[in-house]
Amino acid sequence: KGTPYFLIVYDLYPDVLVDLEYFTSKNFLIRFWKFLNNLVYEKSEKIIVLSDLMAEKIKLQNNSKKIHSKIVTISSWADPEFIKPINKEKNIFSKKHNLINSFVLIYSGNQGRCHDIWTIMQAAENLKQEKRIKFLIIGNGAQQKLIANKISSCNLENCINLPYQEYETLPYSLTSGDIAIVSIAENFESNVAPSKVYGHLAAGSPIAVISPPNSYLKEMVKKNKIGEHFINNDYRKLSEWILEMSSNSDRYKEFSRNARDFLIKNASKEIILNKY
Repeated sequence: KGTPYFLIVYDLYPDVLVDLEYFTSKNFLIRFWKFLNNLVYEKSEKIIVLSDLMAEKIKLQNNSKKIHSKIVTISSWADPEFIKPINKEKNIFSKKHNLINSFVLIYSGNQGRCHDIWTIMQAAENLKQEKRIKFLIIGNGAQQKLIANKISSCNLENCINLPYQEYETLPYSLTSGDIAIVSIAENFESNVAPSKVYGHLAAGSPIAVISPPNSYLKEMVKKNKIGEHFINNDYRKLSEWILEMSSNSDRYKEFSRNARDFLIKNASKEIILNKY
């Protein structure tokens, strides 16, 4: 109807469906979907994406200079006043789930097929004899069955599997983790940009990124010293780093400080709203 609009792209569809091999790129539905996408791109005032990799993929798929000129990268964000570090002894979520004396790895959010859940669960199995280390898995999605089956079949008493929590619980659930795990499955680094990372940064949690080597998250954690990167399936190196962090207090504290500082300086609610 002629109303100006900005388009915000969180995930690239139908690319995800093609990469998951649900459809081929020649399928009529996919071709029609891309045709509609091009119309929406052409008529938008701006196209906002969450990562530069997503921006590059859209440019490769659309030769229009008009479309290229509209693309802007603005990351997701978190509110550092809503989510801030909480001492475990004062954290009601940590108390409720008996996590106060544990070193906790947290994966919180969507368990969809674009995320590497397998590597996380393999690390949990690899570390199941380490009684102090716990894996807290919160959320739901297509891979929830994989998680539940792995916990059951391998008797992973070091794993706590919980559904999505109420919004009001987030400041406590996110800060109950000592290290946050954020993952992208192989071949999906251009299609998705996990927003969950920013809540973890606000909580002051060092980030363990599991992703392909060209993921933007790898550069983020390495450059800013807010965590470590692991390629997909390398659960052994992930396990070694978890053990190192659980015993290296000075390095852990440095990562934790850097994580929250990075969020406040680059991706707080105020900063990102100003960019919009």
